[in-house]
Amino acid sequence: MKKFAIGCGIVVLLVAIAGAVGVFYFAHKVGSTVKQFAALGSLPEIERQVQDTRPYEPPASGELTDAQLTKLLAVQTAIKQQLGTRFEALDGKYRTLSESLKHRDANVTDAPALLSAYSDLAATYLDAKRWQVAALNAQHLSLAEYQWIRKQAYAAIGLPVMDFDLAKIISDVKAGHTSSLNEMQVNMVVGPTGPDANQKLVQAQHKTLEDNVALAFLGL
Repeated sequence: MKKFAIGCGIVVLLVAIAGAVGVFYFAHKVGSTVKQFAALGSLPEIERQVQDTRPYEPPASGELTDAQLTKLLAVQTAIKQQLGTRFEALDGKYRTLSESLKHRDANVTDAPALLSAYSDLAATYLDAKRWQVAALNAQHLSLAEYQWIRKQAYAAIGLPVMDFDLAKIISDVKAGHTSSLNEMQVNMVVGPTGPDANQKLVQAQHKTLEDNVALAFLGL
């Protein structure tokens, strides 16, 4: 089995697995682990509470506005404040896992164990998702626009984040389907990328975005 050096956490592992062994084999391998996240079955219902459901058409330039960055930070701040000390546990789990993966190789057989590292945080994740939805509604943001803003902002500072519909994946796994995994993407970058305007815009908020990367990493 071909191995892949992992330098930036489980996100890269997921990409490597999906590209190397095929999404269906990957789904088979991690299916039993995903079932540990049974509580996440309510995730689609929670996301349906986002009030702005309009499709979002990103600008052709790919450039963020100052208002969009402000809204991203406002949503992240609201989630962190509500999580309180639980954010520290979430952040610690992310950073410990990322650091450990920098010093070894991983292959497809590692996926269930790595995913299960987060299984005890399912309740925390659901609470965070509820607070994200409330914050999105307060900022009059759709989930689609928020996800685009987050992707652009983290590309601009050079950090990888997840970019897929976890709610749909959970629904499909429960139904015995794997089609959503084909849509899995990762904003995977090496160094800052994207429009120069974005890189300049995020400079002043670089540390805040980096401090919040555990949220972004988990699609929050």
